Amino acid sequence: MESRREENILKEFGQRVKAARKAKKLSLRKLALNIDMDWSFLNRLEKGTTNPSLTTILALAEGLGIAPVTLLPEKY
Repeated sequence: MESRREENILKEFGQRVKAARKAKKLSLRKLALNIDMDWSFLNRLEKGTTNPSLTTILALAEGLGIAPVTLLPEKY
């Protein structure tokens, strides 16, 4: 079971991914296709219900054309 802190981190990460995706005017499926990721997995990431690996964070950042740190919550 995840702690409240972990839940908050995952939720904020997902919100940042979604905001960056929308700012780039990309659909969930288009971003997933661009980074060779299953769209349903990406959907779970945006909802904060799954924990991304480092390689996933890097792929998302590259696909969104942003620095990986942009996706990470400022407060841990």
